Amino acid sequence: MDNSIVLSEELEEKAVQTLVHVGLEDVFPELSDKWRTTKQDIRARYRQEFTKRRDTVCQDIAKGEDSLRSVLREVVVEDVIKLFPYVYRRFRRWHDDSVFVYYRSLQHDEISATVEHSAGPNASQEATGRVFLRPVFNVLMAFAGAMRLSDLESLYPGFRPIYQKYFDNARFDTTLRLDPRFESQKLRLLSVRYLLEKNQHLGTEARADLIRTVLFEGDFRRAQQIFPRTDEKKRTGPGAWAGRALFPGSGSSEGSLEREMKALAARVPDAHFLLMMKSEADEELRPVIEEVLDLAYAQLSVSIDAAVKTMARAVSAMQQEHCERAIQHEMETEERKSRNNVLIRFIQDINAQALGRQDS
Repeated sequence: MDNSIVLSEELEEKAVQTLVHVGLEDVFPELSDKWRTTKQDIRARYRQEFTKRRDTVCQDIAKGEDSLRSVLREVVVEDVIKLFPYVYRRFRRWHDDSVFVYYRSLQHDEISATVEHSAGPNASQEATGRVFLRPVFNVLMAFAGAMRLSDLESLYPGFRPIYQKYFDNARFDTTLRLDPRFESQKLRLLSVRYLLEKNQHLGTEARADLIRTVLFEGDFRRAQQIFPRTDEKKRTGPGAWAGRALFPGSGSSEGSLEREMKALAARVPDAHFLLMMKSEADEELRPVIEEVLDLAYAQLSVSIDAAVKTMARAVSAMQQEHCERAIQHEMETEERKSRNNVLIRFIQDINAQALGRQDS
């Protein structure tokens, strides 16, 4: 090769690499080896830096997941409450003034809980490489308890599909009916409430016997026997059941009361049942009502926590992937600049040696 060759500093790395392979490395072996080694060192250094920053991101995301769960839980609780109905009631005040107040079958405070943080609010700021995460977590901490779905969407690209997927999969509207304890208490409470309403003629002893038999013992066969005895004593009032079926066509055989009460309970949605129980004024039923309401809140809270945990992991994985792509793009840009600077120095050294040989 002619030693008087002069390479343009505008040449791309691939073009120079081709020239090296076809002959430059034979003419300028030391410079070629140095360039090759320097490129390898640059590649290794930026790969190491990428790994370091990626690990830092993972740590930051892990430290911020509790904050994310806390915010997610508030959003999920609000959406779960919307699945349960509410009613307006009219109250009269002084001077015949009226005010309407709404009652929900679920209240926010009854199923809302704060997720404990395993790290302090400033924990994510202790690590390096926080350029990707600090704004997100600072906003999460600032708006915890007040953030809405739209706020999370603005922070996390692609958040809504993930949220909707796991919210729908949680099936919060069927959570309570899948709990045998809740279903049993629902059946007993609705049965007692219905039977007392339809048999208001019951005496104090019979009434207490009915409540004890159905509500605390769940013995519908024995409860069915209360009505014929009562009817023989009273024999008055259309409310006396007297062994007749409560629903047409169900018959009066042994066990028919339990079947009819189960049919009744099945027709009452869980949300409406909770609303009925909240407005129940019978003090004898209140202890059991409080127990079933606590059970409902506990079951819903467990389901919400499980859904939030899954959501948070999915969002964290999405955020990690997003940050890794950003880090990789940054590392590739920085590496490209470093390699280009080395390439220019290599070309300058080649041209300098070629010129020196020509002068000699």
